[in-house]
Amino acid sequence: MTAEGKKKRRGHGEGTYRMLPSGRWEWRISVKIGGVSRTLSGTEDTEKQARAAAQRARVNAEAGKVAVNRSVTLGVYLGDWLRGRDGISAGTRKKYADLLRLHIIPGLGFLKLAAVNAKTLRDFYGQLREGDPTKKQEPLGYSTRRQVHNILHAALGQAAADGIIPGNPAAVPGVRPVQAAREVERVRAFTPLEAARFLQVADAEGERTGQVLAFLLLTGMRRGEVLGLRWGSVDLGGKVPALRVEVQRTVSGADVFEGPPKTRHARRAVPLSREAVALLERVRERTAEEHAALNKTTLAQGRKAAHAPGAYVFPSLTGGGYDPSNFTRVMQRVCAAAGVPVLAVHDLRHTFASLSALRGVRVEVLSRILGHSDPGFTLRQYRHLYPEELSPVSLDLPEVPDGEQDAEEGPGGSGELLPAPAQARRKRKGLEA
Repeated sequence: MTAEGKKKRRGHGEGTYRMLPSGRWEWRISVKIGGVSRTLSGTEDTEKQARAAAQRARVNAEAGKVAVNRSVTLGVYLGDWLRGRDGISAGTRKKYADLLRLHIIPGLGFLKLAAVNAKTLRDFYGQLREGDPTKKQEPLGYSTRRQVHNILHAALGQAAADGIIPGNPAAVPGVRPVQAAREVERVRAFTPLEAARFLQVADAEGERTGQVLAFLLLTGMRRGEVLGLRWGSVDLGGKVPALRVEVQRTVSGADVFEGPPKTRHARRAVPLSREAVALLERVRERTAEEHAALNKTTLAQGRKAAHAPGAYVFPSLTGGGYDPSNFTRVMQRVCAAAGVPVLAVHDLRHTFASLSALRGVRVEVLSRILGHSDPGFTLRQYRHLYPEELSPVSLDLPEVPDGEQDAEEGPGGSGELLPAPAQARRKRKGLEA
C-alpha cells in the first residue's frame, strides 16, 4: 500500500468522531479525572464543531471543570444549593424556596444538571412568560421571571465555580429575561395636589392604618422599614429630628419575617420633617389613649390590665406589628376616598423622591435618604418629571456690546467669522484626536 493510501493514525487525546444517521457529528474523548480514566461525549452540527467541543471538554476536564456525577438532576442540586446557602435572611430563603417549588422545579427539575444550557433556559423563560393553559399555569410577569433567573444564575454560577459544570449557562448573553417596552409608562407618582389630598385622607382622625401610608409619603421609607420601626430608633428631641432604620418587616407567602436591612446603605438615618414629627406625636398620643381605654375596660371586667404600649411605632390593635401584605387594600381604599389615582404602596416612595426633587433637593442627598448606593439609580428609577417642569429653557445670554460684533466679522464686513489662529486650530485638532 502506498503512503498516500495508508489510513491516518489518530493522535493521542484527539478523540473519535463519526457522523450519525441524523447528520449530526458525535464526539468521544478520553480524559483522566482524579487519576481515573473517563470517556466524555456529545454531539454537534458539524465535524469542526464536534472537534472543538471535544477539545474544550478535554481542557475543562484537565482544569477540574467537569460534572463528577452526570446523573445529578437540576432539582436535586438546587435543593442542596439552597440548604447550603449562607448570608441570606429567613425571608429571602423562604422566597427562594417558594420560587423553586412553584416554578423552577416543575419546569426544569427533572433535567440532568450537566444537560442544562443557554437554550434550555431561554425556552424555559419563554414558557413562564406565555404560561400554559393546559397545565393551568398563568403567565408570569417580568419581576417574577427576573427573580427566577437570579436564583438559577447564582446556583449555576456556584456549580461552575465548584467545577461541577464547565460554565454558567445563565450568564450567556441573551439568556436573562428582558422587560418588554411599554407603549405608555404607568404613572408612578402623585402630583403635588394629589399628594396633598392623599395625605389629608390618610392622616384623618382615627385612620390608624392610613397613618402608616401618610408616614411613607412624608419620609420616602420602604413599607417594611416603617412597619418594623420601634420608638427606640426614633429621636424627636434632637437638633435635627431623625430615626434610624435598623429593622424591616417582610412577607413571603403567608409568613412575616423581621430582620436587619439587606445593605449597609439601607441601614441609615432618616431626617424627619415638621410634618413627619407632628404625625409621630399624634400616633404616640393616640396609641397611649387606646391602651388607657383598654386597661380601663379590662379592669372594670375584673381582669388583669393590658400591657403597656408596645415598642412598635405603628402597632396593630393587638400591639404587635402589622402584616405588610395588608396595606394593598388600605392603599386602594385611601386613594378612592381621596379621589386620586390608585397607585401601589411603593409608589409613595416614588412620590416622595419626585416631589423632593421638584422642591430642589439634590439627588445625592435624596439618594442617601432613600438608602440607595448610587444616586444615578435614584435619578433613573425614582425621579419622575412633572409636566410643569418641562418648560422652555432660556439660555439668558448677554447682549453683545456695540462695536464688538463688527470686530468679529470678516474683512468684507459680511458677517463671516474670521478663521481661528493657527495655534488655536492646532490645539483644537489635538483635542479632537
